[in-house]
Amino acid sequence: MGDPSTFLLSARSDPTIKVVVFQSDNPDFFIAHVDMTLIDDPHVFDDIAREVPAGLNVFQALGELVRTVQVTIAKLAGIARGGGAEFVAACDMSFGAIGRAGFGQVEALMGIVPSGGATQYLSKR
Repeated sequence: MGDPSTFLLSARSDPTIKVVVFQSDNPDFFIAHVDMTLIDDPHVFDDIAREVPAGLNVFQALGELVRTVQVTIAKLAGIARGGGAEFVAACDMSFGAIGRAGFGQVEALMGIVPSGGATQYLSKR
């Protein structure tokens, strides 16, 4: 798909788009998590970070961008964990396949705080 922010900005400004539905090609996982090996490269997000508003990290900015698209729906056939669970929480609606869809906030097991921003949206729903 390429850079998700490019798509989201395009969808947000297109008056013919009323709803965006996100689903995975992999039936077992919606978004598994962020690849934690990326932490070894301190410059991995430099290109994306140039477009992030001050005070937000890359994942918070993506969540806020998802929230500004007309209507967003997450269609889960599998698992959304970590950053994937936060992405789903940033959507307006989510629907999960009975007996298959699930969420996991794995950051607690790693001793870190979820920092994508979407966990803050949960108290407002």
